Amino acid sequence: MTNKPAEAALLQILKNTQVVNRPFFQFVRGVSNKTNKNDALGHHEADKNSNILLADALNLIAPKSEVKNTYNYKPSIINHLRKGSAQEQYDQYTRETTQKQKTKVDHQMNHLMEDLRVLYGVKPRSNYDVVDLSLLEIKKHIRLLTKESQIIDLIKVLYYQDKLLVGILNECMFNKHLRNLNELPVNVESLGYDFMIRNKWSRINYIQFNIVLMKKLRDCGETSGMLRNLEANFKLNYLPLIENKTLGPFYERIIWRMYFQYRDQLKQETHDELYFIKKLDYKNALMIWQTSPTSKHHQLSAFISHHFHDKFNILQRLFWRLCNHKSVQTIIEQDIQNNSSHSALLIDLKKFTVKHRLHSILFNLENMDAKTRSQFYLSVNGMESIIELMNKDLQPHDILKELRQIRQDHVLKALKLEPTPADSSWSWVSSFMNSK
Repeated sequence: MTNKPAEAALLQILKNTQVVNRPFFQFVRGVSNKTNKNDALGHHEADKNSNILLADALNLIAPKSEVKNTYNYKPSIINHLRKGSAQEQYDQYTRETTQKQKTKVDHQMNHLMEDLRVLYGVKPRSNYDVVDLSLLEIKKHIRLLTKESQIIDLIKVLYYQDKLLVGILNECMFNKHLRNLNELPVNVESLGYDFMIRNKWSRINYIQFNIVLMKKLRDCGETSGMLRNLEANFKLNYLPLIENKTLGPFYERIIWRMYFQYRDQLKQETHDELYFIKKLDYKNALMIWQTSPTSKHHQLSAFISHHFHDKFNILQRLFWRLCNHKSVQTIIEQDIQNNSSHSALLIDLKKFTVKHRLHSILFNLENMDAKTRSQFYLSVNGMESIIELMNKDLQPHDILKELRQIRQDHVLKALKLEPTPADSSWSWVSSFMNSK
């Protein structure tokens, strides 16, 4: 038996209730899924952007392989009617010049040099590693130092180990990067006897260092210290060693250059170049001429040529004839007028005397060995080259001809040939020499 009142109530409820159809549930499910998907994509894009920003901050993003060099031009019918044809519009665009990425050459060269050092096993030496090296290797190391602190540190290391030899300290003085001498562990202007004993210095080593120190003080702008050095040592130490031929040409040139340049500022009695040329021999006279100013060249060269004429060998005689030649004097005077204090020709002449040791060159023209003959030919060629570099209109052709004749005669003597006009065996030698 059914309960009719209950069934009637249930039917009334179903009738009044709005039933949700199936498509509605599908729509709600689709919206929910789309929302979840968009949320996931948003999180992914945020993570991607953050990663790009982090990589850019760490400079990890590689540059673009190609530079964009096109133009943002879009053809349009309206623009074609208003502004003209596409070609006309394209020509109006400003073309930006593309800049290539600059290569860091210094950075790459540093890496290359480091690789080469590793490849060849070249390691930078510390000052403590240098102590046990030979004197020659220590000098090479000092020449490579470019910081004053490194030089001072090396001097301190060697000083406290009693290994500061005169050659090492002189090489440090020659290094232009050493300027502040007050930072050294010892007062170089007053080295004591105890210092000389501990570091194995002789008296001549002490005087040689004082000569180098005098030049260093002048280079550092300490003129007062240089003058004190010159006044205290010139008559007492420097001049006696020059007269006794104890000093080498290098040290002697420094003394003469400092003395004649600053003799007006010395408090003691001084003398000019001619006084010492008369007093000393040809070697010292040549050193004085080498260090003399350009303005005194003519006076000193003429005096030396006259004073030592009887003691010259054949090359020395030709050289001083060249120095006193009228054309050479004319060129030097022109250089002085143009450059005020320097002459390229005079510098070449002075370099020639230093390179070929014109102060000590001795030739026995009758009997020369292979070494002396080679030195003789090099000297002749060097003097000939100086003449050939001069203006052809001013070349001293008489001296040039005599040089070539001297060389030809000695070549023939070396070949032990007796030249005669009818002899054709030496004609090739004569033609070759004359062509020079």
